[in-house]
Amino acid sequence: MCDSIQLSKVIGDLEWPKARQLLQTKYDLSIDETDKLFCAKYIHDSRLWKCGTEQQKLMLAQNRGAIYEKKPPYHLVCLPFYKFWNYNEPPAATKTANWTHFTEKLDGTFFKVYYFENEWHVSSNSRIDIKQFREKYVRCGKTNEQLWQEAAIEAGLDYSKLNKRFAYFFERVHPDYKIVIQYDKPMLYHLGTRDMLTLDELDIDIGVPKPRSFQFLDLNECL
Repeated sequence: MCDSIQLSKVIGDLEWPKARQLLQTKYDLSIDETDKLFCAKYIHDSRLWKCGTEQQKLMLAQNRGAIYEKKPPYHLVCLPFYKFWNYNEPPAATKTANWTHFTEKLDGTFFKVYYFENEWHVSSNSRIDIKQFREKYVRCGKTNEQLWQEAAIEAGLDYSKLNKRFAYFFERVHPDYKIVIQYDKPMLYHLGTRDMLTLDELDIDIGVPKPRSFQFLDLNECL
């Protein structure tokens, strides 16, 4: 599966300025960067979803906030979930999939926890450094990092229980940062885990709550 990840192949041995330009212009990827890492995220309404090549669409789908080292060969550091579509959107897999297992969709903010250069890092869906000032958090009077820390404490997240080879994905909800639903207390929910060596998704328990699961006979019953 590691061989199927496109981005590192596409930018190859290009120096970072040229690599970044290629990712932004040919593949419509939004780039956030620090000194040593960059985060690549698709643009939701990119024209490439409709008129791009299959390779361009695959690049978009694979980069839903993926994080790479910012130097050749652009090693993949954290790979979250691939792009998925809402039920009513044309490319949605639910149109044809025969699913009977469903998971609650929480109204929160997506985060990634991964190990790099001997320490754990926490990144949001599109930003590597959650300490960065963001205008949208001014109204709640707290930084993104403060909201994360409060939710992590409430959820009992213990970094000593995490495997340094894995990346972990969470949804954070917080009463001080309402999106649509007003939650009573800050909380993290463990959405998934990926082995960053094999890139396999894993079903493991790290002692943090998970979203509720439901069993339905078919999709119509779920709706």
